[in-house]
Amino acid sequence: MAFVSFTPFGWPDTGGADGEFTYGRWSQNIEDIYHWLKDQAWCDSSRVGCFASSSGTTTAIRYAQRSADLKFVISTATSLSLHVGMGDSPVRRAMQGLLAEKTGVVPDYFGKQVTEKFYVDTVCNAPIFNLKQTKCPVFFLQGTEDNIWRRADAWLGYEALKRYGLPVKYKEIVGGDHGLNGHAAECTVECIAWLREIGIINPAGK
Repeated sequence: MAFVSFTPFGWPDTGGADGEFTYGRWSQNIEDIYHWLKDQAWCDSSRVGCFASSSGTTTAIRYAQRSADLKFVISTATSLSLHVGMGDSPVRRAMQGLLAEKTGVVPDYFGKQVTEKFYVDTVCNAPIFNLKQTKCPVFFLQGTEDNIWRRADAWLGYEALKRYGLPVKYKEIVGGDHGLNGHAAECTVECIAWLREIGIINPAGK
């Protein structure tokens, strides 16, 4: 098994103008990594998936909704809806300024000076609205001590995919925070067991 980690466009040290940052671009970054992977002699492209956390889940699931390249997604601290920023969402403030008050002011996004393009992409392509299009199994691995918005998004994603008859699993890690810190061993066991269930890893002894 190989685990390939990368930093997407403009965050935190890869360079690139804030105004060119969108989750759509991040999703393209994942696709770029996938195409690099499948060209490696040691890679079995029928078993390539994505372990994603927080905003990474937005981009991974968006990719899985438009392409069948990924064979699985493990989603932790899931972010599917427009609740990013939790109680004071930059998305809400952007829509308020651009549409309700017509100020033309585009708020920063966690310190990044994004443009209107970022918010249009975020609202129109939020994964929560396209879950039926998800093309691979998803495992929502969620900490019970994470914030309520991430817990809600994980539960909504699970319930929606289940209702659509798509392959999905949900597991809460008791005491797990946003990053599931201190629970690596338990999470590893859960992930390996699920990857065996869906046939990514061969069952023991085979």
